[in-house]
Amino acid sequence: MLSSDVICDTHVNWFQVQAKRLNVPHFTIDVPHVVNNTTNRQREYFKKYIKEQLWELLDFITEVTGNEYDPEKGKEIALNSYELGKVWQDVFELRKNIPCPVSTRDTFGGLFPLFTMPGLKSPIRLYKRMYKEAKERVDNGIGALEQEDYRLAFMGIPFWYNLRFFSNLERWNANIVCETYVYAFSKYTNPNVTKEMVINNPVESMAELVLSFWYIYDLKTRFEKLMETVKDWKIDGIIMHDNLSCRPNACGMYDLKRKLMEESDILSLVITADMNDPRKMNETQVLNQIESFIEILRERKKK
Repeated sequence: MLSSDVICDTHVNWFQVQAKRLNVPHFTIDVPHVVNNTTNRQREYFKKYIKEQLWELLDFITEVTGNEYDPEKGKEIALNSYELGKVWQDVFELRKNIPCPVSTRDTFGGLFPLFTMPGLKSPIRLYKRMYKEAKERVDNGIGALEQEDYRLAFMGIPFWYNLRFFSNLERWNANIVCETYVYAFSKYTNPNVTKEMVINNPVESMAELVLSFWYIYDLKTRFEKLMETVKDWKIDGIIMHDNLSCRPNACGMYDLKRKLMEESDILSLVITADMNDPRKMNETQVLNQIESFIEILRERKKK
């Protein structure tokens, strides 16, 4: 079992339980958070700390499987992972168009190859087909919705047990055109991590990428990157999921909402639910909150 605490601290506990249940070894990677005023010297120390853990992971895998690390196979897998992430980014680039050619139904549902198959070629082909279809829509001025009046961003992990819920937005001609959680898994958004670096020095590049991940940033950096997202994807409003099952993922959302109110004119809505437990989601209440939020956006557009 391999786990990390980079997004959700409960991941470590999940895998500890499963490792004990299945009677198999467990290895976890601890990722430091880049808090406010972190110096370059501290950041380099963080990167060294992650690199050491990655080398330990290779030793762990060698010991458990009896197989030695194959550098050439490692390069092949790293290249596939890089290309998969880049095609996913290309799909998100197309979503900047008005109307947006891809809805959140496609991205939440299409996310899983990035989780489970990043080193293989088959998901690259799948994402390229997705990109081709989206590009044809853009070229023909066709959006994911028949009419797109409101462009929304979604922050947080979705309700995996009820992805169909997001179809409700269509009744208000609202479309989620960017999901920070989903986009983060394209991984290769750090300009310092080149294709050559990924292939020739995968451990170094992986450590650098981990420290570039949205969910380890401080509030100031999250706000700056969120404002870039608002500008690039032409966002009218942001829906934030205060996820009861993932504290680090939801941490700081109310602070971020307050900062948005104080330093920008972007409206945001925080909804409380759970990514795994349907008992924690009051669908009627959430729909009422979103309807009121859309009404505020509608009145704003009239001015």
